[in-house]
Amino acid sequence: MNLKRLLITFDYELFLGKQSGLALDCCINPTNKILRVLDDYNLKGIFFVDITYLLFLQDNVHKSEVLKKDYQLIREQLINLYQRNHYIFPHFHPHWKDAVLVNNNTEFSLTELKHYRFHSLKTEEQSILWERAVQFLNDLLDTESKPYWLFGYRAGGFGIKPFDDFYEYFKKYDVKADFSVLPNVDRSYVFDNIIYGENIPNRPFRFSQSVDVEDLSGEFIEFPISNVSFNNIDLILSKISNKFEYKLKQNQIPKGFSAVNNPPKTSKPKPRISFKEPASIELLNRVKLYKYKRFIDENDYMHFISHPKMIAEFNLTSFTKFINYASQKYVLQTDLFEFEQSHK
Repeated sequence: MNLKRLLITFDYELFLGKQSGLALDCCINPTNKILRVLDDYNLKGIFFVDITYLLFLQDNVHKSEVLKKDYQLIREQLINLYQRNHYIFPHFHPHWKDAVLVNNNTEFSLTELKHYRFHSLKTEEQSILWERAVQFLNDLLDTESKPYWLFGYRAGGFGIKPFDDFYEYFKKYDVKADFSVLPNVDRSYVFDNIIYGENIPNRPFRFSQSVDVEDLSGEFIEFPISNVSFNNIDLILSKISNKFEYKLKQNQIPKGFSAVNNPPKTSKPKPRISFKEPASIELLNRVKLYKYKRFIDENDYMHFISHPKMIAEFNLTSFTKFINYASQKYVLQTDLFEFEQSHK
């Protein structure tokens, strides 16, 4: 059987908007559902935890029993994930700097996005955030007794540029890999209209000073997120399918959402007959499933980016069908440790 390298990554975070939601809805319960699928097929997941949220929560647990309970539940789940040999890496959404407590000190308003990207922070603020984040993970997960061979990072909003913002911290904290590059997509997934990663290969590669330029002797490894192509008919049928699923199972609609990015339009968009979107559990349904199967058939590397808060039951059902299909045809390599020899 052929080997397929499959990275199943998750951004573990709350809503980003008027009200943040609760940890049970956004993190705990959906992650437990995901774990059942991973366990059934002996797959490893990579969880990019919004450390900026956890640090803010830690600083405010004394303000309500709800926040205190959320903090404890998340700590317990992350420790459990780590003990089950899943990967826990940092992920920053610095606009927690502007978060405001609402709803009787049980949730947060996150409508202010001026600090959404790491680049918006002052140098001193960047340094303090990295120091606190790494110390938090080391204390929580006891990483000294069970070190990773590789330590990774994903930028909030995919804002890994300019990499000069990150270089010294990658070196200082021995971060070996980045998981932020989203190549060749047809819409802007980052703020300030920054689009990058075009013509990046669908495979891991080494880089040094620029995340989108391959350097065979580079200091770091980039694991680019895969994208799947669809035509207009696919997308129309997909929308119909989603509406049907949501109407059929109202109680299974996910409660999470992401920050909205609506950059000003400077020109009329050109008509397109095909679209590309990141491989993602929350975007997967019965209509798109055949394209995901074709992708794994045609590629030896596939990198999913998903958000537990946004995954509906029918998304997870389609993902399970995809995994069942792929595992019957191929040997699936999902543990980063198994990538080590080819990228030392």
